[in-house]
Amino acid sequence: MKKLIIILVTCFPLFCTAGWKEVSKNVEYTSYYVDAEKLKRAGKFVFIWYLVDHVEPRNTGDMSEIHYLKILCRDMRYMRLKSIYFGGNMGMGQITDDYVPLNFDQWQFPREGTAFSIVVGYACGLAEMENY
Repeated sequence: MKKLIIILVTCFPLFCTAGWKEVSKNVEYTSYYVDAEKLKRAGKFVFIWYLVDHVEPRNTGDMSEIHYLKILCRDMRYMRLKSIYFGGNMGMGQITDDYVPLNFDQWQFPREGTAFSIVVGYACGLAEMENY
């Protein structure tokens, strides 16, 4: 029984991070991940979950954040529909904030050359593949 508990505790983080694929990193060594398994296409729109994992806690104490986006790939613009912040890395630990952004219905453009712009481009590339 003790061995089973050790195996489960050791493997649990693997199950929590199984869908995340690292796609970019910024100059502060913050990593950006996309959950390719949950990518959805609805007409001309692509919907993705992406995770931002920080090396050091932000001034709010958060170590990671997960966002849900609606993307219009032909224009490379997006709407952030949901944001969730966590006290631990990789979306683990206590949820410190969970909200729908005030500007959720406004199109935004990622700044060129940023780690986030790579996330949007990666999601659009995945959506163009035959499997999606």
